[in-house]
Amino acid sequence: MLESENKVIVKPGSFSKKISIPTSKSYANRILILASLCPKIVTIEGIPESTDVSNLINCLEKIGIKFLKGPNGTFKVLNSFPECESNSDLDIISLETGDGGTTNRFILPFLARGKKKYILKPQGKMKTRPMKELISSLIQLGVDVNEKEVSGGHDIEVQGPFNFDERRLSIDCARSTQFASALVMSLWDFDEFEIELLNLKTSKSYYEMSLSLIKELRLGKTSFRVPVDFSSLSYPLALGAVTGEIFVENCSCLDAFQADACFLDILKKMGANLYWEEGGLKLKVSENLKPLTWDCSDCPDLVPTLAFLCSYVDGVSCLTNIKVLRHKESDRIFEIERLFKAFGISYSYNSELDRLEVYGGKLSGLSLKKYFRHDPPEDHRMVMVSYLFMKMNNGGEITNASHIKKSFP
Repeated sequence: MLESENKVIVKPGSFSKKISIPTSKSYANRILILASLCPKIVTIEGIPESTDVSNLINCLEKIGIKFLKGPNGTFKVLNSFPECESNSDLDIISLETGDGGTTNRFILPFLARGKKKYILKPQGKMKTRPMKELISSLIQLGVDVNEKEVSGGHDIEVQGPFNFDERRLSIDCARSTQFASALVMSLWDFDEFEIELLNLKTSKSYYEMSLSLIKELRLGKTSFRVPVDFSSLSYPLALGAVTGEIFVENCSCLDAFQADACFLDILKKMGANLYWEEGGLKLKVSENLKPLTWDCSDCPDLVPTLAFLCSYVDGVSCLTNIKVLRHKESDRIFEIERLFKAFGISYSYNSELDRLEVYGGKLSGLSLKKYFRHDPPEDHRMVMVSYLFMKMNNGGEITNASHIKKSFP
């Protein structure tokens, strides 16, 4: 993409709109993996056009999964893996897996169910993001897995099938809960297999989402609908809370398995004017928002948005248990600090206590920053939160704008 096509010009001012939010890529990628392992035909409504989801669908099609695609993101999964391997004469299949964590981590143990050799070719920061814990667990299951050094990181070669005697395995989830979901989904139909999850301290509800979908499939459910993505919803709601009015017309209820749905509780705790009404969710600007103290261990993806919101609320806000952000598409702690410095927000981060304090509103002596260019990393969440900061100031120019397609196609 040409640089001129990868920029967005941000105009300052209030944000008052009626909007629809994309559906959840976290849910979509989980049900796509499970449906592709299930011998029954499975129907999924509301598949988003997120790049993470599109990359997974492309990979599944390349290994032989057949989809019948209908309107409004409806997909019927017509066959299953590894049975579909027999439809291809190729012994080695190369897959462009993109830069998404769920795409790469979910498909790796999935492919270990087969007998062919697969080469995962991740892009961007995913070439160096944590994978070793998952690879080590697959090796324990008798799978042939190798990291192959390439420019900027590693490709991963994998060849199954599973070959194990003991139905017990442990995996360290300190750096990513996705390791747990990836393994449990790939083993969804193995009875009495025990997986010990070590250091499962963050994003637990997403693991519970995986377990819930597995349970529904085992009980015979074959029709699923992807809910609204509450991570994506946080950006317009945060902006509306400090400078506008938002009506979300495709959000009518919470999703207990999306940890980031807690953002609605956070807004209410801060005193936001947020309520359900017929047809959707409504939020109006609140002039007296209160500072926030919040344990972010179960909702790390919300931290950049919360950092923005707390910046424009008078008082000291405190966000804890955020160190997992070091291992995302970028080092998000470092990138949040960059934004604070660029927009004159006072803060302190204690790495030992894993505690970020934001001295918001009047405590920062806020004044509008002049129009300027900001170069966020190739990380959709940092691009989107950069937009929020610029909207609250005098606008500007943001690069790497194409990466928002991961959440906002």
